[in-house]
Formats: sequence, structure tokens, C-alpha cells
Amino acid sequence: MTTPLLTSNRQIVARPNLWSQFLGEVFKWRRHRLYQWFIAAPFLLAVVMAFGLAVGTRGRSLPDIDNNTMMTFGPATYNLGTTGAFATAGQFYMTSFLAILSVGFALVAGWCVHSEFNWRTIKMVASRQPSRVQIVLSKVLFVAALAFASFIMLTLGWFFLSIVFKLVYRAPLGITANDVDAISLGINHLILRCLAMFMWALPTMAAVYSSKSVTGGVLLYFVYSGTEAFLSNLGAAAINNPLAYSGAEGFFQTILEVAKTAYPYLLTSHLNRITMVSSSPQVVATMPLAVSWLAVGIYLVLYIAITLWIFVPRDIKE
Repeated sequence: MTTPLLTSNRQIVARPNLWSQFLGEVFKWRRHRLYQWFIAAPFLLAVVMAFGLAVGTRGRSLPDIDNNTMMTFGPATYNLGTTGAFATAGQFYMTSFLAILSVGFALVAGWCVHSEFNWRTIKMVASRQPSRVQIVLSKVLFVAALAFASFIMLTLGWFFLSIVFKLVYRAPLGITANDVDAISLGINHLILRCLAMFMWALPTMAAVYSSKSVTGGVLLYFVYSGTEAFLSNLGAAAINNPLAYSGAEGFFQTILEVAKTAYPYLLTSHLNRITMVSSSPQVVATMPLAVSWLAVGIYLVLYIAITLWIFVPRDIKE
């Protein structure tokens, strides 16, 4: 049962709990064009890819897609399968789009915070919901829901593109054993990549709460994620191939030592361990998966705690 709050104009307003606060976020943003286009983008891209595939293969002699190993698109760092329409479409679709979608996801996550300051509605939100913690957590839940919606649309776009591959390559529309394997691998991959997008959105939101600027949040996203990726990749390379870097001297040797030391503590390292194949040069296979999952959980709590530390004691003047 909610506790009524008596406002200055004598109106009785119920204090929303976390769930109603989250539903308010969904209701507020569900008709916003930015979020509508972002959620629709994965499927729209699949339609564009399908059209390009149909036009590009017209009049060409095509192999049996269900039984032949097709070409691999992008680096072989993800296990998406290599045989069948679903595997081929998954490689074609996911490797070319998910990195761009991750940047867009950080942008829209930061925007849902920035707009409260930009539209000067943050003071009204805080007056209706005295708990600053619930305000932040409702934003986190909204971004998690956005990640789930992205997963659904990515899956639908991938399935649609896979069917188009079967039609273009004149393969039966039934599901083969290779397709079943590829679907399992692809869905697992999309879940993990959407989790990674959600994780990187959290520090972006914290930065926007601090600066009240979506530009500052996205700038932090690029600097922070770029620095982490550089140190993680360099650290993995130095750990996996120590002899290749044994002759390093001076400043480069210092950077190598920093990267090797930092590697086990970086979010990028653990997300790569979870999402990539163990043979990838960006992964140290000896690092247990359980440790990586634990690290992701710790980072989740840490990012939310930082956001609360920034916003809860803040004096809202606008």
C-alpha cells in the first residue's frame, strides 16, 4: 500500500513504488520517436540486408546453403555456426551491426537521463518520488527493458533474414539440424551481447547524471570503453603470447605490464570471455567463466552504486 503525499496545493498524490515508477518510465518514453526508431532499427536493417541480398544474387548460380560451409563474415571471434541459412545470416547480420547498436544503445540510455534535465522535469519527478534511489533504479529497469526489446527485435530480424537466405538460395523452408545448432548459438550470443550493451549503458547514465549532458555521457562511453578495450586486448595478447613481447623495452614495456596487471579486473576482459570463443586472441582461456560472471555482477552493483552516489545527495535546482 502506497503512502499519500500532501503537496503544497493540497492535492493528494500517491508515492509511487519502484514498479509503478518503472511503468511510468515506459509510458513516458513509449511514444518518443527516438526510442521507437531505435527498437525498430534491427528489423529495418534486416529488411535492407534482405533486399540487398536478393538484388546482389540475382542471376547467379548459388550453392546449397543447407549443407555447404559458407564464408565467415568478420573475425572468427564468435561461435555462430558456419553451415546453414541461420548460421550464415547470423554471421552476416550480427557481426556487421551489433557494434554499431551498442553505441546507439549507450546514446539512448544517456538520453533518458539527459532529457529530464533538458526538459526541466527532474524536479517534478523528484517531488513525486521522494526516494532518489527508486528514481535511479527505475531508469536502470527501463534501460534493462530496452535491452530486452533490442534482443527481441534482433532475433526477429535475424530469423527474417535467415528465411530470405533460404528463399534466395532456393533451400527448403524447413529447419535442418545445422539450423537448430545455429539458432541455439545465435540466441545465446544475442542474449550475452544485449547484456554487454546494458552493462556499458550504466556508466554512461552515471556520467549524464553528473554532467546533465548526453554529450558528456557518450564521450565518457567512448573514452572509458576504448581505454578498457585497448588495455584488455593488449593484456590478452601479452598473456597469451609472452615470447612475442619479450623484447619490448621502455615505455611500451611499461604499458604491457600495466595491461597484463589490469586485464583480470577489466569489464571488457570478462565480457569478451563470456561472449567470445576461447580461441580468440582477445580472450585468456585460463580465466574461469564463473569468475567472469561474478565480475560482471560486481560491476553491475558498482555502476549502480556510483550513479546513486552522484544523484542521491544532489541538490536539484532546476
